[in-house]
Amino acid sequence: MTNKFVNMLLLILLCSAIIGCGGNADPGVASGNADASADASASDANGDGKAGTGTNIIIDGLFAFRAYEILIIGHKVIPVGDPEHGSGWPGKPILDIQFMLTNKGDSNTDALMSFITYMNVYRDEERQGRCTMAGYYNMDGSDRLTVTPGDTFVGGIKYVLEPGDESAYVFGNEPLKEGGMMVLPLEGT
Repeated sequence: MTNKFVNMLLLILLCSAIIGCGGNADPGVASGNADASADASASDANGDGKAGTGTNIIIDGLFAFRAYEILIIGHKVIPVGDPEHGSGWPGKPILDIQFMLTNKGDSNTDALMSFITYMNVYRDEERQGRCTMAGYYNMDGSDRLTVTPGDTFVGGIKYVLEPGDESAYVFGNEPLKEGGMMVLPLEGT
């Protein structure tokens, strides 16, 4: 009877040890499970081929989140005095970022709210000088902002710069998590 009890106890200890070794407590470390793979990230925003850390993937301007993909397709500086600049920000150049937002979720979303929730634009890498949003537009000229599941929105969003700014820093953030960064070189500020 004692041998059966000891054998059973050893078997339980062995099984619990095997089960305990199968997991990885740090989701930031690749463990081969689907959840950790979804959170792994790579950043090639500077074109150096080096991977970074974060909750989204940035490759060639693509920020991939769980529910959305936001692709930065272009940017330009609208200098003071340009007819496209308008008069709302006298003496300050405007950064115009063109993007495509694809809804990977299962419900409708607002393109503008999704962009400003998941993306932040700063004047410096340390996130000290956040850029103020100056406007937005839909590339097809309509006022449509609703993006249905599987649909893509193509538009632009404008931010106020300071004269002499050389770069803008676009940070992709999932709410409550750190994300990746893309540097936009600026000319004409």
